Amino acid sequence: MRGSCLFLGLIAVSISGVAEAHEPSTAHLSLDLAGGNATWTMSTRVLDALFRLDADGDGVVEPSEIQTRDGDIRAYAQRRLELRSSAGRCRPSSTPLDLQGDDAVLRFRMGCQGHPEWLELRYDAMFEVDSNHRAFLRLDTGRATHADIFSSRHRQARYPLEATPWWTPLTHFVVEGVWHILIGYDHILFLLTLILPAVLLRPARVGRRRVLRIVTSFTVAHSITLSLAVFGWVSIPSAIVESTIAASIVVAALENLRPVAGERTWLMTFGFGLIHGFGFASVLHEVGLPGGRLAVALFGFNVGVELGQLALVAMALPMLWLIGRHPVYPRLILPLGSGAIAVVGLHWLLDRALGISLVELAGNPIHWIGVGLLATAVLGLGKASRIFGMSGAWGALGCAGLGLALMFRPGAGLPGRPTVSSAHGRGEAPHLEALGELWLTKARPAEAIGAFRSALALFEEAQDLEGQARLHRRLGHLAELVGSTSEAIFHHRQALDLHEAEGASAEVRVDCLELARLYRRHEEFDAAASMMERALKLSRAAGDQGAVASTLVRLAHVRVLTQQTDEAERLYRSALERVQVLADREQAGDAWANLGALRRKAGKLEEAREYLRRGLAIYVELGREAKVRRVERLLADLTPSN
Repeated sequence: MRGSCLFLGLIAVSISGVAEAHEPSTAHLSLDLAGGNATWTMSTRVLDALFRLDADGDGVVEPSEIQTRDGDIRAYAQRRLELRSSAGRCRPSSTPLDLQGDDAVLRFRMGCQGHPEWLELRYDAMFEVDSNHRAFLRLDTGRATHADIFSSRHRQARYPLEATPWWTPLTHFVVEGVWHILIGYDHILFLLTLILPAVLLRPARVGRRRVLRIVTSFTVAHSITLSLAVFGWVSIPSAIVESTIAASIVVAALENLRPVAGERTWLMTFGFGLIHGFGFASVLHEVGLPGGRLAVALFGFNVGVELGQLALVAMALPMLWLIGRHPVYPRLILPLGSGAIAVVGLHWLLDRALGISLVELAGNPIHWIGVGLLATAVLGLGKASRIFGMSGAWGALGCAGLGLALMFRPGAGLPGRPTVSSAHGRGEAPHLEALGELWLTKARPAEAIGAFRSALALFEEAQDLEGQARLHRRLGHLAELVGSTSEAIFHHRQALDLHEAEGASAEVRVDCLELARLYRRHEEFDAAASMMERALKLSRAAGDQGAVASTLVRLAHVRVLTQQTDEAERLYRSALERVQVLADREQAGDAWANLGALRRKAGKLEEAREYLRRGLAIYVELGREAKVRRVERLLADLTPSN
C-alpha cells in the first residue's frame, strides 16, 4: 500500500508540472529579398516578459507602453536577428513598432548588398523566456520560396536563392512533428488516459487489441483533419479547438471512472482525434508554403507526429502492464490517477474557454491531489477502506503523510525556500540572490537562474539600480556558461545601461569590455570594436594608462579580424609605447607578435623579425608553449632557405 501511495505521489508531481505548462509562444518572419522588405511579428506576452512592458499592471500592453520601450525592443531585435549573404553581412534598418492586437510588428529593410547566391539567417530571440518558442519563417527570393521553423534547437540556417528540389522540407518537418507531439502535453495526456484501463483486460491480447484500436483511430482521425485544415478546406476557430481538446481529456478520464463507451472507446477516440488534428494543423498553418511544398511538409510533419506518438506509447505500455498486475492498480491507482487527470483537463478547459485559471484561484493542482490523498487516508480508517484497497492505520498514515508533503512541500511558499510572492515587500531580494549562489555551489544552474531572476524582479520593483546591474551581470555569466552567447549579451547590455544611469564609469568600462568579448565571440566585430572604443575613451578620461594600453591591444586584435591592417598596426604601436605600464605581459607579447606578423605580410621582413623575436622572448618567459611554436614557425618562414 505504501508503495502504491508513492507511485501516486510521482503521478501527482508529474501532472502538476503538465498542468502549469503553456502553449509555446510564436513569432513570424516574412522576408522579401527582391523588394528588400521584411516584417517580424512578435507576441506582446513574450516581450512583456523581456521588457516589463505592462507598466500599470492591468494585464494589457498599450501602444504607449510599447512606444516607451521601442528603442530597447528594436535594439534587442537587431542583436537577435542576424542576416548574412554570400555578398557579405546584411545591415537591417527598422521603423518604430506597430501594435496589432496581441502582437507587436517590426518592419525593416534587410540591407543586403549585391546579388548573393545564398542567404543565411540566425534567429536567437525569445528563447531566454520561453525555451519552446517557435519562429515561423517565410522567405521569398523572387525565384524560390522557403519556409522554416526556428526553435531553441534550430537557430541558424542557410537558404539558396535558386529554386530547390520539392522534397527539401521533408526531413526538417519530420523532426518538427516529433518535437510537436513531445511538447503537446494535452495530446499526450488524452492518448495515455485512454490506454490506462487497457492493461486490465484479460487475456493480454485483448488489451493489446484495445490499445491498437485506440492508437489507430486517433492516428487516422487527426491525419484527416490535419490535411483538411492545412489546405484550408475546413477551418475552426482555435479557441474552440483548444477548449474541445481540453474537454476530451476530462471525458477520457471520466470514462475510466465510469465506463460508458466500453468496447466502443475507439469511436470516441476517433471523434476527439478529429479535433486534435485541428490542433496539430496550427503549426503548418503558420508556415505559408505554396501548395506542392506544403503537401511535402504536411506528409513529413504527420510522419513525425506518428513516430513521436508511437515512441511514447511504446515507452508507457511496458510500465503500465507491469503495474497493472498489482491488485491495487484497479482499486486505487487507476481511479485516483484518472481523477487527477480530470482535474488537469478541467483546469485547461476553464483557462482556454473562459480565461479562468484554477492555479491562480486555488493554487497549484498538486495541492488538490494532496487533499485527495488525505481524504483517502480518512476513508481508509472507516468502512470504505475496501474501496481503496487499504488495510490498517499504516496505509492511511502513509497516504496522509504523502498528502501533507504534497500540499506543503518545500518551494510551495513555506519559510524553508522563499518564492517571489513570499519575498515581496520583505526585502528578500538579497536572500534570493544568496539562494542562487547556493544553487551554483550545488552545480544546479537552472535553479540558480530562477533564483537570480526572482531577485532581479524585486530589485526592479525597488528601483535598486546597483542590485539590478549586479544580477544582470550574474545572469549574463550564467547564460554564457550554458552556451547562450546572445542571452549573455542581452544581460551585460542591461548591466551597462544601469551602470551608465548610476554614473559608475569604472563599471561601464568593465561592461564594455565584457560585451566586446562576447560580440567578438559572436563574430559581431563592428559591435565589438564599438564597445572597445567606448572603454578606451573611459580609460583615457580616468587617466589609467595601463587600461588604455590593454584596450588598445584588444581593439587592434579586432581590427586584424576585420582586415583593417593599417589601423591595427597603429593601435599596436600606440599600445607598445605604453608597454611599461601594461600589466598583462602576455598582452605585450601578443602586441609584438601580431605587429610582426602584420609587417611580414607588408613585406617588411627585418621589422617583422625584430618584433616577432620580442614577442617570442615574452612567450618563452611566460611558458606559453603554443604561442612559442606559432611565432617560431613565423620566424622560420622568414629565414632564407639554403
